[in-house]
Amino acid sequence: MKKRNPYKTAQQEAMLQYFLEDKHNFLTVKDLLSSLQKLQIDIGQTTVYRFLERQALEGSVIKIQPVDGSGTQYWRLPCPQADLRGKLVCLKCRKVIPLSCEHLDMFSEHVLHKHKFNLSLQHSILYGYCEDCDN
Repeated sequence: MKKRNPYKTAQQEAMLQYFLEDKHNFLTVKDLLSSLQKLQIDIGQTTVYRFLERQALEGSVIKIQPVDGSGTQYWRLPCPQADLRGKLVCLKCRKVIPLSCEHLDMFSEHVLHKHKFNLSLQHSILYGYCEDCDN
């Protein structure tokens, strides 16, 4: 059976373009939907949600669960990195810092052996304050 090439609709192209232009901001489904509707692009909430989820699965955006009860946020990575070990997210400025550290590997080993739980380091997100915001 021949593998189908994924197709892109005009709506998908518009969402991708918006993400490329607004690369420094975190977006919720509601944010992206509202912004596209202001640009007179007729699009449904389910379409936006599915697009963002697919982008997260493909590794081109990261999905940040809210710590304050607000909506899930999505942030487009400057360049998709399948081997990104983890992320540090600043609670104030929302900066995302890649986390690749041997201590993280040691912590993961500790959790595996002592707690019998295998961490997914690619999905690990630690929240705190970056150097600029902590001062």
